[in-house]
Parts: sequence; C-alpha cells; structure tokens
Amino acid sequence: PAGLEALGPGVFQDCPNLTRIVYDGYTGSGNALPASLAEITGCAFKGVPITNLTVEGLTKAYNYAFSSADQLKSITFANDCKITEIPGYCFRYDAMLETVVLPDNITIIGTYAFSDCTALGFLTLPAKVTETGNYAFAYSGLKAIDVSNVTTMGTYTFGYCEGLESVVLNENLTKIANGTFFDCYSLANLVIPKDVTVFESNAFVGT
Repeated sequence: PAGLEALGPGVFQDCPNLTRIVYDGYTGSGNALPASLAEITGCAFKGVPITNLTVEGLTKAYNYAFSSADQLKSITFANDCKITEIPGYCFRYDAMLETVVLPDNITIIGTYAFSDCTALGFLTLPAKVTETGNYAFAYSGLKAIDVSNVTTMGTYTFGYCEGLESVVLNENLTKIANGTFFDCYSLANLVIPKDVTVFESNAFVGT
C-alpha cells in the first residue's frame, strides 16, 4: 500500500515467484517502494527474484536489509531518502548487483555492506561519506573507486578485491589500516597520501 511504513525481518524472504513489488498508484515499469516507508529490517528481500528496485523516503535501514537478494542487479535510493548510513551487511551476497545509486546524505558505509557483491565493478560514493567499516567492500568485484572524502577506513576495506585496479584516497589520510588492500592482485594505480605515517599489518599483502 502507498502508506506502508515498515518492512519487518524477512518479510518477503524466499518468495521465489515474487517478481514484482510496487505500491498503489505507482506507474513506473520497475519495482518500487513508497515514500512513506520509514524502515527496512533484515533480510527483507532474501531469495526474492526481483532484478531492480527504487527506494524513496527511507529513514532507516537495518543490518542485512537487502542481503542475499541474489538476483538484484540495480537499486536506486531517491534523494528524498533520509538515511545517513548504509548499514552492516546491507548488500552482502548480492552477487548480481551491478548498479547502486546512493542518496547524497550517506556518511557511513557499514561493516561488510557491499562484501561479496562480485558483479559490482564501480560505485560512486556521495561526497559526505567519511567512514567505511571493516570489510565494507571485501570480496567484491570493484575495479575502481574514489574514496577521497573518506577519513576513517576500517580493516580489510578492500580485502580480497582481486580485480581492483585503481583507488583514490583522501589526501589527509594518516593510516592504512590492517588488510586494507589484502590480495588486491590487480591494483596498479594508488597514490599514498603524504601524511600517512602508519601501515598496519597485512595492509598490502598479495598486492
């Protein structure tokens, strides 16, 4: 319904025939959630065979909100979304996810948020993102990313990103955290900021 306010844990989980999700009055061709929706909790779309989704008005997403939506290829958060964080494990194991459009007010990418998104080659982070959690993009298919506004990076942020070729870091970064580029075999374009004084263990192992 157009006035929907929340999606509970696993609300659509393992509904193999659910290929269309819309609300009353929606006239678009894809799947969409209404602007009235304030909260999405864990595993709401796990195992649901939708390939695209537009999210409007969202105030809060919980850990695992879109995790294991294994046929999801694209998701767009409208700029009227009020969320400021992509929570932990949010898109983990979304193996077909190729396109993510984030709202401008995101400031934090949580732990394991995009881990194991193996089809995600590129992602544009909003300018307000200043923090990435542990393993935020680990095991993903990223090829290039600009994190020049990120001042706090968790451990293994890009760990095991074997296809990662280029990363732009914040020029004021002072530390490369443990395992940040662990096993990034393809990394060829990286400028270490002049203020970096600490390389933690395993930061570049296998790179």
